[in-house]
Amino acid sequence: GEQADTDVQEIISKLVKQWQDALTDFQKANREDLIKETKQKIQLLQQYLPQQLSDQELTKIIKEVIKTSDQTQAGPIIGQVMAKVKGQADGSRVAKLVKQSLS
Repeated sequence: GEQADTDVQEIISKLVKQWQDALTDFQKANREDLIKETKQKIQLLQQYLPQQLSDQELTKIIKEVIKTSDQTQAGPIIGQVMAKVKGQADGSRVAKLVKQSLS
């Protein structure tokens, strides 16, 4: 069902995040061999994730949520936005943009 899909997406999303963190380390260490391999893994995993929203699209959703919500705290707004984007943006990106939109 849908819940299983969401769980799978969360797991893949976490994996992508881990590989992206690893990629940053490999780039710092100039490990070309590992960089190439890791980029391929990330691309492969991202095929299983919903199409990611652009910052522009995401900001639009965030502004809608802020406008229609009586919340002024970032936390609850991030929660509402995450529920709307359903895996189309990762939490750290949403958090960053919500904080920008609130300030």
